[in-house]
Amino acid sequence: MRHPFWKCFCLLVVLAAKPVFAGDPVAICDDQAEWPPYTYYARTADGIDKTRIQGATAELVAAIFDRIGLKYSYDLLPWNRCMYQVANFADLGRYEIVANASYNKERAKLYYASTPLYQTRYGVAFTLARFPNGPKIDRLEKLRKFHLCAPSGYNIAMYDLTPAQVSSSNRSYREILNRVSHARCDLGLVSIGVVRGLAQIEDWSVPENVILEPLRQIKPITFHLLISRTSPRAQQLSVSINEAIIDLQQDGTAGRILEAHTRIQY
Repeated sequence: MRHPFWKCFCLLVVLAAKPVFAGDPVAICDDQAEWPPYTYYARTADGIDKTRIQGATAELVAAIFDRIGLKYSYDLLPWNRCMYQVANFADLGRYEIVANASYNKERAKLYYASTPLYQTRYGVAFTLARFPNGPKIDRLEKLRKFHLCAPSGYNIAMYDLTPAQVSSSNRSYREILNRVSHARCDLGLVSIGVVRGLAQIEDWSVPENVILEPLRQIKPITFHLLISRTSPRAQQLSVSINEAIIDLQQDGTAGRILEAHTRIQY
Protein backbone atom coordinates (compact mmCIF):
# COMPACT_ATOMS: atom_id res chain seq x y z
CA MET A 1 0.00 0.00 0.00
CA ARG A 2 1.38 3.42 -1.00
CA HIS A 3 1.94 5.89 1.79
CA PRO A 4 -0.21 9.07 1.62
CA PHE A 5 3.04 11.05 1.84
CA TRP A 6 4.01 9.94 -1.63
CA LYS A 7 0.63 10.99 -3.00
CA CYS A 8 1.20 14.46 -1.57
CA PHE A 9 4.76 14.53 -2.86
CA CYS A 10 3.67 13.57 -6.37
CA LEU A 11 0.98 16.24 -6.29
CA LEU A 12 3.59 18.85 -5.37
CA VAL A 13 5.81 17.71 -8.22
CA VAL A 14 2.92 18.04 -10.67
CA LEU A 15 2.07 21.49 -9.38
CA ALA A 16 5.70 22.56 -9.56
CA ALA A 17 5.84 21.37 -13.15
CA LYS A 18 3.15 23.81 -14.28
CA PRO A 19 4.41 26.41 -16.77
CA VAL A 20 6.66 28.82 -14.93
CA PHE A 21 5.24 31.76 -16.89
CA ALA A 22 1.78 31.41 -15.44
CA GLY A 23 1.13 34.35 -13.17
CA ASP A 24 2.39 37.89 -13.02
CA PRO A 25 3.82 39.74 -16.03
CA VAL A 26 7.54 40.43 -16.18
CA ALA A 27 8.53 43.84 -14.79
CA ILE A 28 11.49 45.40 -16.65
CA CYS A 29 13.40 48.51 -15.60
CA ASP A 30 15.91 50.73 -17.34
CA ASP A 31 17.78 53.99 -16.76
CA GLN A 32 15.67 57.12 -16.31
CA ALA A 33 18.63 59.16 -17.58
CA GLU A 34 17.64 57.64 -20.97
CA TRP A 35 19.84 55.74 -23.42
CA PRO A 36 18.95 56.91 -26.92
CA PRO A 37 18.59 55.72 -29.56
CA TYR A 38 17.83 52.56 -27.57
CA THR A 39 15.48 53.75 -24.82
CA TYR A 40 14.06 57.20 -24.21
CA TYR A 41 10.82 59.00 -23.40
CA ALA A 42 8.69 60.16 -26.31
CA ARG A 43 9.01 63.79 -27.30
CA THR A 44 5.96 65.82 -28.32
CA ALA A 45 5.23 69.45 -29.11
CA ASP A 46 4.43 69.86 -25.40
CA GLY A 47 7.71 68.36 -24.20
CA ILE A 48 8.58 64.96 -22.71
CA ASP A 49 5.81 62.36 -22.54
CA LYS A 50 6.84 60.02 -19.72
CA THR A 51 3.90 57.73 -20.38
CA ARG A 52 5.53 56.47 -23.60
CA ILE A 53 8.94 54.85 -23.93
CA GLN A 54 10.51 54.70 -27.38
CA GLY A 55 13.70 53.43 -28.96
CA ALA A 56 15.30 50.36 -30.48
CA THR A 57 15.40 48.37 -27.23
CA ALA A 58 11.81 49.26 -26.38
CA GLU A 59 10.72 47.86 -29.76
CA LEU A 60 12.96 44.80 -29.44
CA VAL A 61 11.53 44.03 -26.00
CA ALA A 62 7.99 44.31 -27.37
CA ALA A 63 8.87 41.89 -30.17
CA ILE A 64 10.62 39.48 -27.77
CA PHE A 65 7.70 39.28 -25.36
CA ASP A 66 5.23 38.99 -28.19
CA ARG A 67 7.15 35.88 -29.35
CA ILE A 68 7.25 34.51 -25.81
CA GLY A 69 3.58 35.23 -25.18
CA LEU A 70 4.16 37.04 -21.89
CA LYS A 71 2.88 40.41 -20.74
CA TYR A 72 5.44 42.85 -19.39
CA SER A 73 5.88 46.35 -18.02
CA TYR A 74 8.76 48.71 -18.79
CA ASP A 75 9.72 51.51 -16.38
CA LEU A 76 12.62 53.95 -16.25
CA LEU A 77 14.22 54.34 -12.79
CA PRO A 78 17.45 55.73 -11.39
CA TRP A 79 20.04 53.29 -12.75
CA ASN A 80 21.47 52.10 -9.44
CA ARG A 81 17.97 51.53 -8.05
CA CYS A 82 17.00 49.53 -11.13
CA MET A 83 20.07 47.31 -10.83
CA TYR A 84 19.47 46.83 -7.09
CA GLN A 85 15.79 46.01 -7.50
CA VAL A 86 16.48 43.33 -10.10
CA ALA A 87 19.43 41.83 -8.20
CA ASN A 88 17.16 41.51 -5.15
CA PHE A 89 14.01 40.37 -6.91
CA ALA A 90 13.48 37.45 -4.51
CA ASP A 91 13.24 39.86 -1.56
CA LEU A 92 11.65 42.89 -3.21
CA GLY A 93 9.42 41.13 -5.72
CA ARG A 94 9.16 44.00 -8.18
CA TYR A 95 11.58 44.21 -11.11
CA GLU A 96 12.88 41.01 -12.66
CA ILE A 97 14.88 42.23 -15.67
CA VAL A 98 17.25 45.13 -16.41
CA ALA A 99 17.30 46.40 -20.00
CA ASN A 100 20.23 47.96 -21.89
CA ALA A 101 22.99 46.62 -19.66
CA SER A 102 26.52 45.55 -20.47
CA TYR A 103 27.95 42.50 -18.75
CA ASN A 104 30.97 41.89 -16.55
CA LYS A 105 32.21 39.46 -13.91
CA GLU A 106 30.53 41.31 -11.05
CA ARG A 107 27.18 41.40 -12.79
CA ALA A 108 27.49 37.73 -13.74
CA LYS A 109 27.15 36.90 -10.04
CA LEU A 110 23.76 38.59 -9.86
CA TYR A 111 22.18 38.25 -13.29
CA TYR A 112 21.83 35.97 -16.29
CA ALA A 113 22.65 37.84 -19.51
CA SER A 114 20.56 37.44 -22.62
CA THR A 115 21.96 37.00 -26.09
CA PRO A 116 23.30 40.47 -27.11
CA LEU A 117 20.70 42.90 -28.41
CA TYR A 118 23.22 45.30 -30.00
CA GLN A 119 26.71 46.72 -29.56
CA THR A 120 28.14 50.23 -29.15
CA ARG A 121 31.53 51.94 -29.37
CA TYR A 122 33.13 53.52 -26.30
CA GLY A 123 35.68 56.29 -26.11
CA VAL A 124 36.62 59.49 -24.32
CA ALA A 125 35.56 63.12 -24.27
CA PHE A 126 38.32 65.72 -23.98
CA THR A 127 39.28 69.29 -24.85
CA LEU A 128 42.21 70.57 -26.90
CA ALA A 129 42.97 73.00 -24.08
CA ARG A 130 43.84 70.01 -21.90
CA PHE A 131 45.22 67.80 -24.70
CA PRO A 132 46.46 70.01 -27.59
CA ASN A 133 47.53 66.93 -29.56
CA GLY A 134 44.81 64.64 -28.27
CA PRO A 135 45.11 62.32 -25.26
CA LYS A 136 47.08 59.69 -27.25
CA ILE A 137 45.79 56.69 -25.32
CA ASP A 138 47.69 53.84 -26.97
CA ARG A 139 47.26 51.59 -23.91
CA LEU A 140 44.30 51.58 -21.55
CA GLU A 141 46.54 51.73 -18.47
CA LYS A 142 47.48 55.28 -19.49
CA LEU A 143 43.97 56.35 -18.52
CA ARG A 144 44.90 55.87 -14.87
CA LYS A 145 47.16 58.91 -14.97
CA PHE A 146 44.23 61.25 -15.52
CA HIS A 147 41.25 62.57 -13.60
CA LEU A 148 38.39 60.57 -15.12
CA CYS A 149 34.63 60.92 -14.84
CA ALA A 150 31.70 58.70 -15.79
CA PRO A 151 27.99 58.46 -14.92
CA SER A 152 27.25 56.85 -11.58
CA GLY A 153 26.70 53.10 -11.67
CA TYR A 154 27.75 52.61 -15.29
CA ASN A 155 29.98 49.70 -16.26
CA ILE A 156 33.58 50.85 -16.82
CA ALA A 157 35.19 47.41 -16.96
CA MET A 158 35.86 47.83 -20.70
CA TYR A 159 38.33 50.61 -19.80
CA ASP A 160 40.25 48.22 -17.51
CA LEU A 161 39.47 50.50 -14.57
CA THR A 162 37.96 50.05 -11.13
CA PRO A 163 35.24 52.35 -9.72
CA ALA A 164 37.78 53.79 -7.29
CA GLN A 165 39.77 55.16 -10.24
CA VAL A 166 36.85 57.15 -11.65
CA SER A 167 34.77 60.05 -10.37
CA SER A 168 31.20 58.83 -10.76
CA SER A 169 29.01 61.23 -8.82
CA ASN A 170 27.48 62.48 -12.07
CA ARG A 171 24.02 61.39 -13.16
CA SER A 172 24.21 61.85 -16.93
CA TYR A 173 26.47 62.12 -19.93
CA ARG A 174 25.53 65.77 -20.30
CA GLU A 175 26.97 66.46 -16.85
CA ILE A 176 30.12 64.56 -17.83
CA LEU A 177 30.58 66.68 -20.95
CA ASN A 178 30.07 69.89 -19.00
CA ARG A 179 32.68 68.82 -16.46
CA VAL A 180 35.15 68.08 -19.24
CA SER A 181 34.33 71.38 -20.94
CA HIS A 182 35.04 73.33 -17.72
CA ALA A 183 38.23 71.39 -16.91
CA ARG A 184 36.73 69.68 -13.86
CA CYS A 185 37.92 66.34 -15.17
CA ASP A 186 40.50 65.45 -17.79
CA LEU A 187 38.61 62.78 -19.66
CA GLY A 188 34.99 61.68 -19.75
CA LEU A 189 34.27 58.01 -20.38
CA VAL A 190 31.41 57.86 -22.87
CA SER A 191 29.39 55.79 -25.30
CA ILE A 192 29.73 58.02 -28.33
CA GLY A 193 26.54 56.98 -30.10
CA VAL A 194 24.46 57.42 -26.95
CA VAL A 195 25.90 60.90 -26.33
CA ARG A 196 24.87 61.91 -29.85
CA GLY A 197 21.46 60.35 -29.35
CA LEU A 198 20.92 62.26 -26.09
CA ALA A 199 21.95 65.53 -27.70
CA GLN A 200 19.45 64.93 -30.47
CA ILE A 201 16.38 64.02 -28.44
CA GLU A 202 17.07 66.57 -25.69
CA ASP A 203 17.91 69.30 -28.20
CA TRP A 204 21.34 70.24 -26.85
CA SER A 205 24.78 70.19 -28.38
CA VAL A 206 28.06 68.70 -27.29
CA PRO A 207 30.07 71.70 -25.96
CA GLU A 208 32.05 73.30 -28.77
CA ASN A 209 35.35 72.72 -27.02
CA VAL A 210 34.70 69.01 -26.36
CA ILE A 211 35.86 66.29 -28.74
CA LEU A 212 34.52 62.72 -28.74
CA GLU A 213 37.06 60.10 -29.75
CA PRO A 214 36.60 56.31 -29.84
CA LEU A 215 39.29 54.18 -28.24
CA ARG A 216 40.50 51.52 -30.66
CA GLN A 217 41.72 49.43 -27.71
CA ILE A 218 38.09 48.83 -26.69
CA LYS A 219 36.15 46.41 -28.83
CA PRO A 220 32.47 47.23 -29.41
CA ILE A 221 30.55 46.48 -26.21
CA THR A 222 27.47 44.26 -26.30
CA PHE A 223 24.27 45.14 -24.44
CA HIS A 224 21.79 42.70 -23.00
CA LEU A 225 18.71 42.07 -20.93
CA LEU A 226 19.88 41.02 -17.45
CA ILE A 227 17.62 38.56 -15.62
CA SER A 228 17.74 38.34 -11.84
CA ARG A 229 19.39 35.14 -10.66
CA THR A 230 17.07 35.26 -7.64
CA SER A 231 13.96 34.86 -9.79
CA PRO A 232 12.43 31.37 -9.49
CA ARG A 233 11.89 31.42 -13.25
CA ALA A 234 15.26 32.93 -14.16
CA GLN A 235 16.53 30.03 -16.23
CA GLN A 236 13.23 29.55 -18.04
CA LEU A 237 13.06 33.26 -18.83
CA SER A 238 16.65 33.21 -20.04
CA VAL A 239 16.04 30.31 -22.42
CA SER A 240 12.79 31.75 -23.83
CA ILE A 241 14.21 35.27 -24.22
CA ASN A 242 17.32 33.99 -25.96
CA GLU A 243 15.29 31.83 -28.34
CA ALA A 244 13.13 34.85 -29.21
CA ILE A 245 16.14 37.12 -29.77
CA ILE A 246 17.79 34.58 -32.07
CA ASP A 247 14.54 34.16 -34.02
CA LEU A 248 14.21 37.94 -34.41
CA GLN A 249 17.82 38.21 -35.57
CA GLN A 250 17.51 35.35 -38.04
CA ASP A 251 14.28 36.58 -39.63
CA GLY A 252 15.64 40.12 -39.97
CA THR A 253 13.24 41.80 -37.55
CA ALA A 254 15.94 42.81 -35.07
CA GLY A 255 18.14 44.23 -37.82
CA ARG A 256 15.31 46.35 -39.22
CA ILE A 257 14.46 47.73 -35.78
CA LEU A 258 18.07 48.63 -34.98
CA GLU A 259 18.70 50.18 -38.39
CA ALA A 260 15.60 52.36 -38.15
CA HIS A 261 16.74 53.80 -34.82
CA THR A 262 20.51 53.99 -35.24
CA ARG A 263 21.14 55.03 -38.83
CA ILE A 264 20.87 58.72 -37.97
CA GLN A 265 23.21 58.42 -35.00
CA TYR A 266 26.42 57.14 -36.63
